[in-house]
Amino acid sequence: MPEDVVHHMPEDFVLYLANQQMRHTALQSVSRAAKVRNDRFCEFTELVNSPTFDAELAMARRFGPPSCFLTIAPDDVHDPAIVWA
Repeated sequence: MPEDVVHHMPEDFVLYLANQQMRHTALQSVSRAAKVRNDRFCEFTELVNSPTFDAELAMARRFGPPSCFLTIAPDDVHDPAIVWA
């Protein structure tokens, strides 16, 4: 596109075109990956089309992703400063 034409376009229209180009690029890469990794895409299709998928998706939306329980404890065997605590 000629530079003088771009300068006369509204800024939001230019941003819209850039956004559209990014979305098209992302969709093309997904399509390409689906063609290259056909076995993984078939596995994904089976998962999405399974009869329990809707229920599992509803549970994930209601309860969120699984949490990780992390505990931290002082090293009382190898730290001499723990005696002072």
